[in-house]
Amino acid sequence: MEPGPTFTLSIPSAGEYRYEIESSGYNFRCDGKDYPATSTYTISCVQKSATAFESVTKRNGTPLGTTHWEVSADNKTLTIKSASTDPKVRGKGWENVYDRLTGTTGFAGDWRNPKALESRPQILYLSRRWQSLHFSYPQARQYTDAPLDGSDAVIHSPFMQAGFTMSIKPNGPQEFLLTYKHNGQIYRQGTLRIGDDWRTLVDETWHPENPTQKAVLVYRKQ
Repeated sequence: MEPGPTFTLSIPSAGEYRYEIESSGYNFRCDGKDYPATSTYTISCVQKSATAFESVTKRNGTPLGTTHWEVSADNKTLTIKSASTDPKVRGKGWENVYDRLTGTTGFAGDWRNPKALESRPQILYLSRRWQSLHFSYPQARQYTDAPLDGSDAVIHSPFMQAGFTMSIKPNGPQEFLLTYKHNGQIYRQGTLRIGDDWRTLVDETWHPENPTQKAVLVYRKQ
């Protein structure tokens, strides 16, 4: 079975775009004005050509990064290049190329990343902050401060609406149990396990209805 789209871009009205990913989405226009993406994040956009635009993401009015979106000349792929300006998020940025699943020309359509696993955050920064663990994924501009008692903590990301949380709690000396929710409903579960060498971190996640289909990332301490 072919995997579904990574995200969808649609045009609800002339000059308007709608970006949807998983259970979140937002509308914006390329007129240079700020549009709400979440309760704390906004996006502004400038149309560069019929096949390219650039957006700026802000949190509470502070710019976090810029993103360049461009459809190929044959209309079959969409390249997204992002660069972070957020001092709290380390890293230079990322670039992904998406294949068209639906639509024929322009931005409107379903887009899939053929290297979905490779495009997941390749850099993870962890730090202990009293009784919580700070997660930072610089390439995704995402961070969370999760208490180690299993209580839900807000996931901060310019690409998610309000209501996304994660929780973490120890499961022995070398493993944590992870639970991801949206508006209180579990949409992803997983484990974060430290290897016996204490330099390898294995991140496994799965959908509650498909626990055997796991996405696995292996991080090595630098």
